[in-house]
Amino acid sequence: QTDQFAVPLDEPMNKPVQWHLTATTREKQVEAYFLAVLTPDPKGKQREVNATLLTTAGGEGVLVQDADDKTVALFRRSTGTLSAEGLASDGQAAAWHQDGDGSQGMLLIDGTWWQSDNGVGLTASVTIDCEMTVNDKEAVGSIIYPAVPGTKPFTVSLRLPQQSVTAVTSSGQILDWRFADDTLTLELAPGEHQLTLNLQ
Repeated sequence: QTDQFAVPLDEPMNKPVQWHLTATTREKQVEAYFLAVLTPDPKGKQREVNATLLTTAGGEGVLVQDADDKTVALFRRSTGTLSAEGLASDGQAAAWHQDGDGSQGMLLIDGTWWQSDNGVGLTASVTIDCEMTVNDKEAVGSIIYPAVPGTKPFTVSLRLPQQSVTAVTSSGQILDWRFADDTLTLELAPGEHQLTLNLQ
């Protein structure tokens, strides 16, 4: 790791210092995978962050923790369920973030289900991309199922234990929605949906 350049600059830069990282394998390899964890902080603040490499049947990932927050991010490298640290999914990538204030975030890339060990979960009738942040008042996020010739409406079920959904809005067309037994079921037209769920 260095803040120098391979070819020295002709003129000084009037910009913040730039850092460069070089990573290599211990032995020669035909191919290699590198997982970089970046944890930016506001200027003048610094927090102690711990990152732990995770291995799961379907791939690898990382657990990132500080005094208040926890994030699990998993990436597919083979067949099998991605599962570690209370998160399980069939996606190509999945993540779960828990804030110290009780809010949480989910990420599902190219998958049909996502499940956390505290009961929050999602299932879809088709392969989707989804990201959502949930707190005690609302859930905000996006669901993407590209609208191409031949695509049909799809269903997404979102389990929100101990909460109730009172209203749903989307940038896309909602064909129907209902909430029962801690689960919101959405019937959606293909396309991108920027969603807001009012909770109580």
